[in-house]
Amino acid sequence: MSSVKSTWPEIFHGLENELTSIERMARQVDLALASTFIEGGKPTNEQRAVFQEMDILIQTVEDIRNFAARLGEQVADGQSVEIGYALQALRLDRVVNSFSQIEHDKKTDHGQVTLF
Repeated sequence: MSSVKSTWPEIFHGLENELTSIERMARQVDLALASTFIEGGKPTNEQRAVFQEMDILIQTVEDIRNFAARLGEQVADGQSVEIGYALQALRLDRVVNSFSQIEHDKKTDHGQVTLF
C-alpha cells in the first residue's frame, strides 16, 4: 500500500466506529444464542458459560470503544501519522476505509465469510 497519512483523532474515530460495529454484531449473536437456549429448554452449564463469555466480550468491546473515544478527544489534531504499513495488516476493505478514509472501488472483495 502506498503512503497513507492520518491524524490521531481520525485513527481513534475509526477505531471507535469499528468497535461500535463489533459491539452491534456481538449483541446480535448474543440475542441469537439466547433464542437458541430458550428454544432448547434449560441451557447446559457449557451453554451458560458460552453465554457468559459472550456477555464479557460485549462489555470488553464497549469498554475499549469508550477508551478509544476518550483518547481521541484528548489528542492533538495537527499531527499526522504514517499508517500505510499498519493498514497492510488489515483484510477487510471496510476496516481499511474506517482507518484511512480511503474509498475503494465498490467491486473489491469485502472479506470472506467462513461458515462452520
